[in-house]
Amino acid sequence: VNDRVFGNPLLEDVFGVEDTRGTSPLEAFLSAVHPEDRPSVVQAIQDSVEAGRPYDIEYRVGSGDATRWILARGNPLQTEAGKTTWLSGVIDYLTARQTAEVERERLHYQIETEREKLWSILANSPAFAAVLVGRDLVYEYANEIYYQTVGHRPVIGLPLLEAVPEIAGQGFVERLHAVMDSGESMAMTEVPVRLQREPDGSIEDRFLTLNFL
Repeated sequence: VNDRVFGNPLLEDVFGVEDTRGTSPLEAFLSAVHPEDRPSVVQAIQDSVEAGRPYDIEYRVGSGDATRWILARGNPLQTEAGKTTWLSGVIDYLTARQTAEVERERLHYQIETEREKLWSILANSPAFAAVLVGRDLVYEYANEIYYQTVGHRPVIGLPLLEAVPEIAGQGFVERLHAVMDSGESMAMTEVPVRLQREPDGSIEDRFLTLNFL
């Protein structure tokens, strides 16, 4: 592998490189790859060269409205000693449906990654914290301090009023809905909250500092 790319005119159109007859270095083509995808493309090429295995990768080229998803597939050519001397392959534009699927998977991965980061932050927070979603305020996450505050009871996957029914009529559902509707946070200090922290226990009056985001 000598860091030179050979290709047909289509390759020039895809990557915006003027000469694909072996005079342009690989870096000239990589510069056209979307910055977010470039590391994975470089890694796929390195893995193929070093391990001698085929590569199959989807990534974006261009920027802005000119961004297109492409599918690159190829195989390394190796000597008997196992040294890669050549990478051959083909590139295809993805269809609109395929592009949408790839983009949806990418966004899903980003969302899951950000969610895991948030869970990690909340888990290490010195304050009690929970994440509720939808108009029913279904619990998606609660940290250990939250469980200690409301009593160790199942909450994940349950609506707020089903998980903690004793808070009905205390105004919290209305406040949370107001935050959701307005998009503005709400902070309250020393708010009285009535909680039944034990299954057969009495209702306790507690005073909490609350931040609804």
